Amino acid sequence: MKDEFSRCHPGINFIFYLLVLGVTLFYMHPVLLVLSGVSAAAYLFRLRGGKGLVRVCLLALPVVVLSAVINPLFSHQGLTILGYLPSGNPVTLESVVYGLCTGGMMGVVILWCATWQDVMTEDKVVYLFGKGFPALALIFSMVLRFLPLFLTQAKRVMAAQRCVGRDVGEGTPWQRLKKGGRVLSILVTWSLEHSVDTADSMRARGYGLRGRTLYHPFRWDGRSTALAAGMALCFGCVAAGVVTGQLNMLYFPVWRINVATVPACVCYALYGVLCALPLILNLVEDLKWRYWMCKI
Repeated sequence: MKDEFSRCHPGINFIFYLLVLGVTLFYMHPVLLVLSGVSAAAYLFRLRGGKGLVRVCLLALPVVVLSAVINPLFSHQGLTILGYLPSGNPVTLESVVYGLCTGGMMGVVILWCATWQDVMTEDKVVYLFGKGFPALALIFSMVLRFLPLFLTQAKRVMAAQRCVGRDVGEGTPWQRLKKGGRVLSILVTWSLEHSVDTADSMRARGYGLRGRTLYHPFRWDGRSTALAAGMALCFGCVAAGVVTGQLNMLYFPVWRINVATVPACVCYALYGVLCALPLILNLVEDLKWRYWMCKI
C-alpha cells in the first residue's frame, strides 16, 4: 500500500522517529505510552496489514509480560502492598505498575522500530549520514538489511540441506541440534563473506571519498518545512508540559499521576497528533485522491 509518510524527505522521517522514540524512551508516562503505542500499531497495520501487525505484536508480547511479571518479584518498593510472596517479600502496586509501564515502553519501541524498517530505507540512511559519517552510514544500512537477508538465506540453506537428506526438523534432538549447527555455520560464513564483498564493492565505487557526488531523488520543499515546524511545536509543548509539571508522574514510593488539567490535555492532544502524523498524512492523501476521482 502506498504510504505518503515514506515519500516525505528523509530528514522529516528521521526527525519524527527521533522525537517520538525520544519521548517514549526517556519519559515513561502512561498516557503518552498509550498514545504512542496506539499510533505505532495503527501505522504498522497500514504498512503491513493485519498479519504483519500480529507478527510484531507476538514478538513484543513476551517482553511486556516478562517485565510485568519479573519486576514485582525482584523490586519491592512502594507502599501499597497487594500481597506477599512465599519468601515473605511484599508485592506492591507500584512495582506492578512500573513493570507494566516498562514492558509497555519496550513493546512500543519494538512497534516503532518495525515501522522504521519500512520507512527508513537504505538510500535514506546513506543520504542522511553518507557525507558526514560514511563508514557509520554504510554499517548502519548493512545492519538494517541484515536481518531480512539473513532470514531469506536461512530458508535457502535449509531447503538445500533438506534436499540432501539433512532436514533440520527430522531425527533425534541431538541430530536436529547437529543439523541446526551446520546451518548456522553456513549462515555465519555467508554473512561474513557478504559483508566483505559489500565493503569492497562500495570502496571500488569511491564511496566516502572527498568530493564524490551522490544522486538522490529527495528535495526539501515548503511542505517539509511546515512538517518540521509542526513536529517541533508539538514536541516543544510536550517538553514544556514536562518541565512545568503538567505531565508529572511518580512511581515510588506511591504511584501518582498528574490531574487532567486543560494544559495537560492540550499536551496529550499535541503528542497524539505528533505520533499520528504518518496516519494523518495518509488520510489527507486518501481524501484528496477520492476528491479528484469524484471530479473525473
